[in-house]
Amino acid sequence: MTARPCEIIIRDCGVPPEQWPVVLHFAPKHIEVSLESFKVQRDGSSELVMDMFDAIMRRLSKIDNAANAKGHNPRKCHYFESDFVGSILAGSFNCKDQNIVDQLAGSHIKYNLPECQMLLFPALLGHRWVCYSWNLHINTITVLDPALADVPDGRAVRTHKHLVNMIKSAIQSAMAEAYYEWQYDWESGHVEVIRPPPCLWRGMNHSGFAVARFCSAFDGTMASVMNDNVSTSHAS
Repeated sequence: MTARPCEIIIRDCGVPPEQWPVVLHFAPKHIEVSLESFKVQRDGSSELVMDMFDAIMRRLSKIDNAANAKGHNPRKCHYFESDFVGSILAGSFNCKDQNIVDQLAGSHIKYNLPECQMLLFPALLGHRWVCYSWNLHINTITVLDPALADVPDGRAVRTHKHLVNMIKSAIQSAMAEAYYEWQYDWESGHVEVIRPPPCLWRGMNHSGFAVARFCSAFDGTMASVMNDNVSTSHAS
Protein backbone atom coordinates (compact mmCIF):
# COMPACT_ATOMS: atom_id res chain seq x y z
CA MET A 1 0.00 0.00 0.00
CA THR A 2 1.36 3.42 -0.94
CA ALA A 3 1.94 5.71 2.03
CA ARG A 4 -0.11 8.89 2.14
CA PRO A 5 1.80 12.22 2.19
CA CYS A 6 0.99 12.89 5.85
CA GLU A 7 2.30 9.43 6.77
CA ILE A 8 5.59 10.12 4.96
CA ILE A 9 6.00 13.45 6.77
CA ILE A 10 5.27 11.91 10.18
CA ARG A 11 7.60 8.97 9.50
CA ASP A 12 10.42 11.19 8.29
CA CYS A 13 10.10 13.32 11.43
CA GLY A 14 10.89 10.26 13.52
CA VAL A 15 7.46 10.01 15.19
CA PRO A 16 6.89 6.43 16.46
CA PRO A 17 3.81 4.67 14.99
CA GLU A 18 1.90 4.65 18.31
CA GLN A 19 1.91 8.45 18.21
CA TRP A 20 0.63 8.68 14.65
CA PRO A 21 -2.88 10.19 14.45
CA VAL A 22 -5.71 7.74 13.82
CA VAL A 23 -8.27 10.54 14.14
CA LEU A 24 -7.50 13.68 12.15
CA HIS A 25 -10.08 16.29 11.22
CA PHE A 26 -9.92 19.97 10.35
CA ALA A 27 -13.37 21.62 10.47
CA PRO A 28 -14.53 23.55 12.36
CA LYS A 29 -11.15 23.25 14.12
CA HIS A 30 -8.16 20.89 14.02
CA ILE A 31 -8.54 17.76 16.16
CA GLU A 32 -6.10 14.88 16.42
CA VAL A 33 -5.98 11.62 18.41
CA SER A 34 -2.93 9.35 18.34
CA LEU A 35 -3.13 5.56 18.13
CA GLU A 36 -1.78 5.22 21.68
CA SER A 37 -4.33 7.68 23.07
CA PHE A 38 -7.14 6.06 21.08
CA LYS A 39 -6.40 2.64 22.58
CA VAL A 40 -6.39 3.74 26.24
CA GLN A 41 -9.60 5.70 25.75
CA ARG A 42 -11.31 2.86 23.93
CA ASP A 43 -10.60 0.30 26.65
CA GLY A 44 -11.57 2.66 29.48
CA SER A 45 -8.09 3.11 30.93
CA SER A 46 -8.53 6.82 30.37
CA GLU A 47 -11.51 9.14 30.07
CA LEU A 48 -12.28 10.48 26.62
CA VAL A 49 -10.20 13.56 25.83
CA MET A 50 -11.84 16.58 24.21
CA ASP A 51 -10.53 15.82 20.72
CA MET A 52 -11.81 12.26 20.88
CA PHE A 53 -15.24 13.34 22.09
CA ASP A 54 -15.47 16.06 19.46
CA ALA A 55 -14.62 13.47 16.81
CA ILE A 56 -17.58 11.40 17.99
CA MET A 57 -19.84 14.46 17.79
CA ARG A 58 -18.65 15.13 14.26
CA ARG A 59 -19.47 11.54 13.33
CA LEU A 60 -22.99 11.93 14.74
CA SER A 61 -23.35 15.16 12.80
CA LYS A 62 -22.26 13.40 9.61
CA ILE A 63 -24.90 10.72 10.19
CA ASP A 64 -27.53 13.44 10.61
CA ASN A 65 -26.28 15.11 7.41
CA ALA A 66 -26.77 11.86 5.52
CA ALA A 67 -30.30 11.43 6.87
CA ASN A 68 -31.08 15.06 6.03
CA ALA A 69 -29.82 14.56 2.48
CA LYS A 70 -32.30 11.69 2.06
CA GLY A 71 -35.19 14.00 2.85
CA HIS A 72 -35.54 13.49 6.60
CA ASN A 73 -36.31 17.13 7.38
CA PRO A 74 -35.87 19.15 9.41
CA ARG A 75 -32.52 18.18 10.87
CA LYS A 76 -32.85 17.02 14.48
CA CYS A 77 -29.69 18.20 16.25
CA HIS A 78 -26.93 20.73 16.11
CA TYR A 79 -23.83 19.44 17.92
CA PHE A 80 -21.61 21.99 19.62
CA GLU A 81 -18.02 21.03 20.32
CA SER A 82 -16.70 20.72 23.85
CA ASP A 83 -14.72 23.94 23.81
CA PHE A 84 -17.93 25.98 23.48
CA VAL A 85 -18.90 25.27 27.10
CA GLY A 86 -15.19 24.92 27.94
CA SER A 87 -14.62 28.56 27.06
CA ILE A 88 -17.58 29.53 29.25
CA LEU A 89 -16.11 27.61 32.18
CA ALA A 90 -12.72 29.21 31.57
CA GLY A 91 -14.24 32.69 31.51
CA SER A 92 -12.90 33.30 28.01
CA PHE A 93 -16.09 32.99 25.94
CA ASN A 94 -16.26 35.51 23.10
CA CYS A 95 -19.18 35.31 20.69
CA LYS A 96 -17.02 36.90 17.99
CA ASP A 97 -14.19 34.38 18.34
CA GLN A 98 -13.73 32.62 15.00
CA ASN A 99 -14.02 29.16 16.53
CA ILE A 100 -17.36 30.05 18.11
CA VAL A 101 -18.59 31.66 14.90
CA ASP A 102 -17.57 28.58 12.90
CA GLN A 103 -19.52 26.29 15.24
CA LEU A 104 -22.65 28.31 14.55
CA ALA A 105 -22.31 29.31 10.91
CA GLY A 106 -19.17 27.74 9.47
CA SER A 107 -18.96 26.73 5.82
CA HIS A 108 -19.20 23.06 6.86
CA ILE A 109 -22.79 23.62 8.12
CA LYS A 110 -25.13 22.84 5.22
CA TYR A 111 -28.45 23.25 7.06
CA ASN A 112 -30.44 26.03 8.69
CA LEU A 113 -29.53 25.84 12.38
CA PRO A 114 -32.68 27.63 13.66
CA GLU A 115 -34.78 24.82 12.17
CA CYS A 116 -33.11 22.19 14.38
CA GLN A 117 -35.11 20.66 17.21
CA MET A 118 -32.21 20.43 19.65
CA LEU A 119 -28.88 22.02 20.48
CA LEU A 120 -26.42 19.66 22.20
CA PHE A 121 -23.70 21.13 24.43
CA PRO A 122 -21.25 18.47 25.72
CA ALA A 123 -18.82 19.57 28.42
CA LEU A 124 -15.98 18.21 30.51
CA LEU A 125 -17.01 19.21 34.02
CA GLY A 126 -15.06 18.19 37.10
CA HIS A 127 -13.15 15.43 35.22
CA ARG A 128 -16.37 13.90 33.88
CA TRP A 129 -18.43 14.41 30.75
CA VAL A 130 -21.92 15.91 30.94
CA CYS A 131 -24.33 17.13 28.28
CA TYR A 132 -26.83 19.99 28.10
CA SER A 133 -29.51 19.28 25.48
CA TRP A 134 -31.72 22.24 24.60
CA ASN A 135 -35.04 21.20 23.06
CA LEU A 136 -36.04 24.30 21.13
CA HIS A 137 -39.58 23.04 20.53
CA ILE A 138 -40.48 23.08 24.22
CA ASN A 139 -37.70 25.36 25.49
CA THR A 140 -36.30 22.80 27.93
CA ILE A 141 -32.65 22.15 28.77
CA THR A 142 -32.11 18.51 29.69
CA VAL A 143 -28.93 17.79 31.64
CA LEU A 144 -27.29 14.36 31.60
CA ASP A 145 -24.73 13.88 34.37
CA PRO A 146 -23.50 10.27 34.67
CA ALA A 147 -22.05 11.01 38.13
CA LEU A 148 -25.61 11.32 39.49
CA ALA A 149 -26.29 7.64 38.83
CA ASP A 150 -26.47 6.49 42.44
CA VAL A 151 -28.24 9.30 44.31
CA PRO A 152 -29.25 12.85 43.39
CA ASP A 153 -26.60 15.36 44.45
CA GLY A 154 -28.18 18.70 45.35
CA ARG A 155 -24.90 20.56 45.03
CA ALA A 156 -24.27 19.13 41.56
CA VAL A 157 -27.78 20.08 40.45
CA ARG A 158 -27.20 23.65 41.66
CA THR A 159 -23.92 23.71 39.72
CA HIS A 160 -25.71 22.58 36.57
CA LYS A 161 -28.43 25.20 36.95
CA HIS A 162 -25.77 27.89 37.40
CA LEU A 163 -23.90 26.69 34.30
CA VAL A 164 -27.14 26.55 32.31
CA ASN A 165 -27.65 30.23 33.09
CA MET A 166 -24.16 30.92 31.75
CA ILE A 167 -24.92 28.89 28.61
CA LYS A 168 -28.15 30.85 28.13
CA SER A 169 -26.24 34.14 28.22
CA ALA A 170 -23.52 32.84 25.88
CA ILE A 171 -25.84 31.32 23.30
CA GLN A 172 -28.05 34.40 23.29
CA SER A 173 -25.09 36.65 22.45
CA ALA A 174 -23.67 34.17 19.93
CA MET A 175 -26.98 33.73 18.11
CA ALA A 176 -27.47 37.51 18.00
CA GLU A 177 -24.21 37.66 16.04
CA ALA A 178 -24.72 34.66 13.76
CA TYR A 179 -28.52 34.73 13.30
CA TYR A 180 -29.58 38.27 14.19
CA GLU A 181 -33.05 37.82 12.66
CA TRP A 182 -33.82 34.77 14.81
CA GLN A 183 -35.90 35.77 17.82
CA TYR A 184 -35.99 33.11 20.55
CA ASP A 185 -36.73 33.28 24.27
CA TRP A 186 -33.39 31.91 25.47
CA GLU A 187 -33.79 33.20 29.02
CA SER A 188 -36.96 31.21 29.76
CA GLY A 189 -35.54 27.74 29.18
CA HIS A 190 -36.68 25.21 31.83
CA VAL A 191 -34.07 22.86 33.35
CA GLU A 192 -34.41 19.15 34.06
CA VAL A 193 -31.74 16.65 35.07
CA ILE A 194 -31.39 13.15 33.63
CA ARG A 195 -29.27 10.64 35.50
CA PRO A 196 -28.45 7.08 34.40
CA PRO A 197 -29.09 4.05 36.63
CA PRO A 198 -26.09 2.50 38.45
CA CYS A 199 -25.78 -0.26 35.84
CA LEU A 200 -24.76 2.34 33.25
CA TRP A 201 -22.34 4.20 35.51
CA ARG A 202 -19.05 2.30 35.64
CA GLY A 203 -16.76 5.04 36.93
CA MET A 204 -15.38 8.36 35.82
CA ASN A 205 -13.44 6.93 32.87
CA HIS A 206 -16.72 5.88 31.25
CA SER A 207 -18.69 9.12 31.47
CA GLY A 208 -17.67 10.10 27.93
CA PHE A 209 -19.18 6.96 26.44
CA ALA A 210 -22.38 7.40 28.49
CA VAL A 211 -22.76 10.99 27.27
CA ALA A 212 -21.96 10.01 23.66
CA ARG A 213 -24.68 7.35 23.83
CA PHE A 214 -27.08 9.96 25.14
CA CYS A 215 -26.23 12.38 22.32
CA SER A 216 -26.80 9.61 19.80
CA ALA A 217 -30.12 8.36 21.21
CA PHE A 218 -31.90 11.32 22.79
CA ASP A 219 -34.60 12.84 20.59
CA GLY A 220 -36.21 15.05 23.20
CA THR A 221 -38.64 12.40 24.41
CA MET A 222 -38.54 10.25 27.51
CA ALA A 223 -39.12 7.15 25.38
CA SER A 224 -35.78 7.55 23.62
CA VAL A 225 -34.07 8.03 26.97
CA MET A 226 -35.64 4.96 28.54
CA ASN A 227 -34.70 2.87 25.51
CA ASP A 228 -31.09 3.82 26.22
CA ASN A 229 -31.38 2.80 29.90
CA VAL A 230 -31.37 6.32 31.30
CA SER A 231 -33.78 7.43 34.04
CA THR A 232 -35.06 10.95 34.72
CA SER A 233 -35.46 13.34 37.61
CA HIS A 234 -36.49 17.00 37.63
CA ALA A 235 -34.31 19.73 39.05
CA SER A 236 -36.02 21.71 41.76
